Amino acid sequence: KNINAIKNLSFLYPYVKKADTALLLLNRAIKIDPEDNDLYARRATINFSKNYTKRALDDYLKILASGDTNQLYLKRSGIGYYNNFEPVKAIKYLKLASIRDTTDYETLFFLARSYEKLKDNKMTILYYRKIISVLEPLSIQLGNAYLMLADSYKKDGLFNTAIQTYERSQDFNKDPVLNLYIANVYDEKLNDAPEALVYYKRFIERIRSNELMT
Repeated sequence: KNINAIKNLSFLYPYVKKADTALLLLNRAIKIDPEDNDLYARRATINFSKNYTKRALDDYLKILASGDTNQLYLKRSGIGYYNNFEPVKAIKYLKLASIRDTTDYETLFFLARSYEKLKDNKMTILYYRKIISVLEPLSIQLGNAYLMLADSYKKDGLFNTAIQTYERSQDFNKDPVLNLYIANVYDEKLNDAPEALVYYKRFIERIRSNELMT
């Protein structure tokens, strides 16, 4: 009957792949103290992690009804309704979650999918565009990080790894100059003229393509 001990065990058991034991303990604790929202939150977290989103939803709704409008609880309630084929209810909670955190792309994703289920194309497009606006700056930063990592590999003499990393940067950064960097490594560091020529040509083609587009 020690609630604190049960809470501690419910945190530890999932780490040793005994989540079901944690749930049994939490069920016991909730019978002892049905007013402790932390117990519902812990049970919901475990059920959500096991993809039992409907079971988690019931606990999240109870917590929200008590006045705790945590963004995570709102989002997961929305996801629970979405997975339960109730997009209208999902949108209600996901919108509230989005107001509290406008940069949470997962919330925006489930909003887009919910409107998609309702065949509301305008709202679907709106939320997919919001997802892009949230993720695009992160994508640019990730591309720059790969670029700097590639430069470091090059300075360290790891030329093949540098080339692979420059190419990975191109997944996020479409700057044609990246082809020159790769060509330079092949040309000056690896003495591989044929491969260097491939990337020199690719650089020229992309510059011309950009000029035509402008």
